[in-house]
Amino acid sequence: MSADEYRYRLSVQGTDFLFREIAGLDVEFEVVRYRNGTDRTTRSVPGPPKPPSVSLRGGDPAGYQALATWAGLVTAGTPAQREAVVTLVDESGPAPAAAVSWVIVDSFPSRLTSLVYDEAVGGPVIGELVLAGYAVVPRFGP
Repeated sequence: MSADEYRYRLSVQGTDFLFREIAGLDVEFEVVRYRNGTDRTTRSVPGPPKPPSVSLRGGDPAGYQALATWAGLVTAGTPAQREAVVTLVDESGPAPAAAVSWVIVDSFPSRLTSLVYDEAVGGPVIGELVLAGYAVVPRFGP
């Protein structure tokens, strides 16, 4: 199966959104450096996770209103953090059991662009949705 047949499904509170591209599903931690007393050796230990910035592009326009409502909660100052799950899917449904999904913990929209025309699709798509959050946690299997 070629890479262009894959899609990404974003699931937030039981609502699914489809996107063509994604970036920023990185798992990264702060590095904490310290020395014990007079020890001249500097040690490194993992610190807290670095906050992700996950960018989804080329989204199905059917989900734009729901995403705009979510972004509106952020604009109004209402707590809007949600668990978001990104799953790799193909046109016939979920990818094989060995596929990976990513949980974006306490995510919220930090950017939502308007609908744009996409020549490859031949119609409008969600330009970009950027999710901020606490951490990205990969999950393997079904």
